[in-house]
Amino acid sequence: MKMVFRNCAICSADDFKVIYPSDFKTLEEFSNIETGYQFSEKTMKTGRIVKCNNCGVVYVNPYVDEIEENYTNLNEDIFYERFKLQKILTCRNYLKQIERFSSKGKLLDIGCATGIFLEVAKEKGWQVEGIELAHWAVLKCRSKGLKVYNQPLEKLNISSNSYDLITLWGVIEHLINPREEILQIKKILMGGGGEFLILLLNIKQLTLKL
Repeated sequence: MKMVFRNCAICSADDFKVIYPSDFKTLEEFSNIETGYQFSEKTMKTGRIVKCNNCGVVYVNPYVDEIEENYTNLNEDIFYERFKLQKILTCRNYLKQIERFSSKGKLLDIGCATGIFLEVAKEKGWQVEGIELAHWAVLKCRSKGLKVYNQPLEKLNISSNSYDLITLWGVIEHLINPREEILQIKKILMGGGGEFLILLLNIKQLTLKL
């Protein structure tokens, strides 16, 4: 496992400024699954966050390689469903807004975690599937009867024009190559009518500065 410095994933420029320095002092601390990837009240830490001087994209640089393996082997995050009711209400609101412009159909939620959004959509009549790397979360999804893949999108042999709606709730900022992910998503969306929704963090919000 090593630190990898990278150019901007959107415009490929190698010109950035540091917005927030890393909270980690060593590679071992940054790459450790318990503190580097599992969110809890004791591990609210982040790597160095930079902003591309060319296109303005904000991203973590450097990152730890083998990120897929690290997410897959995560220990169970006992805090994730602490506020499940609030998450359900949020997901219902998302879906209400979605159904204003999108008819019910086949839905894929990438980075579906424990499947809360999938459960809400299924209750409303959507055909739902998910992708999640964390094995513990996949097991929770499957225990609820949800169809969830435990591999990244690029490793799945999904046919073109398979989904009416694809969602990424707070996921795209975790991807090493978001451009490639979006190209894959375009391929499997229904041609001429599929919808693709992304939820992003606001880098200027107060909670990210605390």
